[in-house]
Amino acid sequence: MMTATPVYFAPELKGLVTQLSVGDSLSLTEKVTSDFKHLLVARHTANDSISLTDGKGFRAEFVIVNVAKSEIVLRLLSAEKLPESRFHISLVQAMLKNKRDELAVEMCTELGVQTFIPWEAEHSIVRLASAKSSDKLRERWQLKALSAMKQSRQSYLPKVAQPQSTSGLLEHLQNAAITSPKKPLLVALHNTATKSLTTYLNENINLEHSSDIYVITGPEGGISESEMKQFLALGAVPCLLTDTILRSATASVVAVSLCTQTLNAHD
Repeated sequence: MMTATPVYFAPELKGLVTQLSVGDSLSLTEKVTSDFKHLLVARHTANDSISLTDGKGFRAEFVIVNVAKSEIVLRLLSAEKLPESRFHISLVQAMLKNKRDELAVEMCTELGVQTFIPWEAEHSIVRLASAKSSDKLRERWQLKALSAMKQSRQSYLPKVAQPQSTSGLLEHLQNAAITSPKKPLLVALHNTATKSLTTYLNENINLEHSSDIYVITGPEGGISESEMKQFLALGAVPCLLTDTILRSATASVVAVSLCTQTLNAHD
């Protein structure tokens, strides 16, 4: 039974590989990839195949020549820059207790989200007391995204923005609408909405004019009335996912799945 080639992260990969020809050797050490220890723990041996990516779309395929404690020697099989998706999904995820927001980041990375925006909503239980705690949350989310990128064998690492208050988020979304070459679609998930997300997407997706989607998922207590009014003023459309009440992380995964499926159908 064939198994998928594992993917590892090497930020400086492109600079290293552009100096090589197919068949040339590359020496992997801890300085080259932060995943060096992961490679050793995986107990790879000679003739195993692996992939390396820089998280910016550049990817190279190798076969292992030799494994030692301080160095793994690879032979280059191929290298290429993979194209970016024609559409861009950003998830505004309210911060959640018990690290359920990290679960949402992990699963939504697997589904193709390119940008995550942590949101300290009015009803959020999790609160960021300082800039240090904000940085730590962003770092945790970024590590989850990195792990999920490798697990799902992708070559583009999602970006995690700085956590935002509601006022900061509104400013961020307004700037995105102004600077984007294509008018983004802004969706706010809400259980009182009358239009389903699938219906809204099918009615409004036009890849020539709008290929960016922002999905806003509130905390377990939902998006407040005040927040929803402000989102509506920016042009957001409230959308419904199901007849049942979903937990926040589940709602994000369902919404992103529907976005990806619908966008692919229109591509």
